[in-house]
Amino acid sequence: MKKLFSVILFFIFCSGFSQINSNDQVVYLDSLKRIGTLDNYQYLRVVKEYHLKKDRYDVAVYYKSGKIQMRATTTNKDILKLEGSAIYFFENGNRKKIVNYINNKPIGKEFEWYENGKIKSEIENLQGDQVGSEITKIIQYWDENNIQHVVDGEGEYTEKEENYSAISKGSVKNNLKEGVWIGNSSRYKINFTEKFINGRLISGKSIDSLGNEINYDKIIVEPIPKKGMQHFYNHISKSFRIPNYINNTVHGTLYFTFTIKKNGEIGDISVLNKDEFGLSEIAIKIIKNYKEWSIGYFRGIPIDQSFYLPITLK
Repeated sequence: MKKLFSVILFFIFCSGFSQINSNDQVVYLDSLKRIGTLDNYQYLRVVKEYHLKKDRYDVAVYYKSGKIQMRATTTNKDILKLEGSAIYFFENGNRKKIVNYINNKPIGKEFEWYENGKIKSEIENLQGDQVGSEITKIIQYWDENNIQHVVDGEGEYTEKEENYSAISKGSVKNNLKEGVWIGNSSRYKINFTEKFINGRLISGKSIDSLGNEINYDKIIVEPIPKKGMQHFYNHISKSFRIPNYINNTVHGTLYFTFTIKKNGEIGDISVLNKDEFGLSEIAIKIIKNYKEWSIGYFRGIPIDQSFYLPITLK
């Protein structure tokens, strides 16, 4: 019986700390942690004992240099769903962040450091009573010169959002964002002003590079199928058929990445593990033919956003 997919690499990283074994899975990631290739990868993700059936899997991400970037556990070995404590590192080996996850969401105390090893912040992530209502308590914060600006939940805080190249500053009262916060995103070329009451965003306004003003009440709006994710999954399931002549000879998982463009179109569809039977090309056409998507937004600005889709063959 042929196995469709097996990306197992045997090598020792240049730092010489570990060897990948036959039960592990290694995946190339690009600079944005999307599925990449040997030509463009900046990180490697390793899921330990991938081919065993387990409730949780140890997962690690390494810089291209071989230095550790993250260690955690996941309840899903294909699309990471972090559970428990995760620790992140700078490439020089110093700790960057310690976060606790429940069902892939940061919950509880979170500590962060600067690259020189000095403490940066202590915050606490609280679960809200509904999706999107999570609250972050800001407890302590120091700048890069080790000057403390938030003391026991009171002061001025600087927040960085690495995924969006954004930085914002504002007041903290009773551990929560309060009043007017001002920031910018170099990636999307916007300046923004936001108003918070008791840690909750009340209103926001972005100004783009052309001077256009956009009002919003959510910082992130993810693109979703207009008829729901389940409708999209059903479309894949109903449309994808393995030809009878190979139906009992292949098994495994195809891994796809694609982007929902800011104009609502699907683009940049690629497959990590192209198969010899043409099944990946069939799946790409099926994904591309699904048109009904609502676009994503960052602070009111339409943005491209990537998706990761495994298709398991049975």
